[in-house]
Formats: sequence, structure tokens, C-alpha cells
Amino acid sequence: MLNNIVEHFEQQGIAICEQAVSQRFDPHAVEFFKPMIAKSCWLLVDNNTEALPLTQRFNGLYVEDCSSVRLPNDLSDTLPGYGGSGAEEKGASIKTFGRIELLTGRFIELIFGAGKAADITLAGQAGALPKRALHLADPGFFPLERLRRENEQGVLGITRIPAGTLLEIDDVKQSIGRIYRLVRKIASTFKLS
Repeated sequence: MLNNIVEHFEQQGIAICEQAVSQRFDPHAVEFFKPMIAKSCWLLVDNNTEALPLTQRFNGLYVEDCSSVRLPNDLSDTLPGYGGSGAEEKGASIKTFGRIELLTGRFIELIFGAGKAADITLAGQAGALPKRALHLADPGFFPLERLRRENEQGVLGITRIPAGTLLEIDDVKQSIGRIYRLVRKIASTFKLS
């Protein structure tokens, strides 16, 4: 990573070594880059798209996810990485949680944490969604308690159901895969597939 930064400086006619770049990655630099990254994200989102009529039923369509970026190992005390067996994986990294409202194309939340932070931990720091909002996220963001709480607040959530999920129907637990196969069989019987 540092060699890419050095190459970029060299292309601009600036001579600098990797060690000099590494020494400038300190907690002050991290705090400097957080608002700059946030502002860059807001500028990148295009909100000139036309909303589909179906989306007008909701008080916003919210999508969220996290992304991690490795940092120089010098920052491992401040922003510890996410583990792993090799020395490189145990270095420093920063994790960013982002929430975008798709109807306006705006970043609503950007939260930064250490690379080893769980996605749901960062998501837990985000503000509540408005009533009648539609919340789209992967299963890691939807532990049952969060789904229940958002549902009670009038927020609708859509996520992918994990393969190992069991549903209880008439006091009998069935895997989601078994129920899916049963529904497909019924649909094919009635030529609904």
C-alpha cells in the first residue's frame, strides 16, 4: 500500500520514501481523513435518478454495509486489524459503516471504527430509521432483536435468510431449504413456477 502512495507522489514530481509516508500515518492523520472521506462519499452519490412508483410507498429506502481498509501496522494500537493467522492480517485497519438513502442518493451515516469491530457493532451506533422506511441489508446487520425492534418502530426490513434458519410451523421445526423445496413442489403441481 505504501509503495502505491510513494509512486503517486513520484508521478507528481515529489520524492518521498515509504518510511516517511508511514510516519505520517498517525492518529491525527486518521482523524483528518475521516471527514474528508465522508465528504468525498457525499459528493460521489448521484441522486438524479427517477424513483419507481413502488418506492413512493416508503419513507425512504435505506441500504447499509461495512467496508475495511488496511492501514500501516504502526496504527495497530489505535486501529487494530481483524485478526487472522499471518502478521499482515494482524496489522491495523479501519472499518467504515455506511448508510445510504436511495431515493435521495444521500449518505445518511458514516461511522468509523477499528478493523476488528463487528459490522453490527458499528451499525448499532447509527441513528434510528424513520417510520415506514424500508431497510435493506445483509443478514449480518439483522440479528433477530434488531429486526424485532425496527418492526415495532414501523420500519420494514428485507434481508437474505441464512441457509441454516429454522422455522417453526405447528410446533414442528423445519429448515428454510425444506420449506422452499415444498413450496416449489406445490407451485409446480399447480403450474405456478
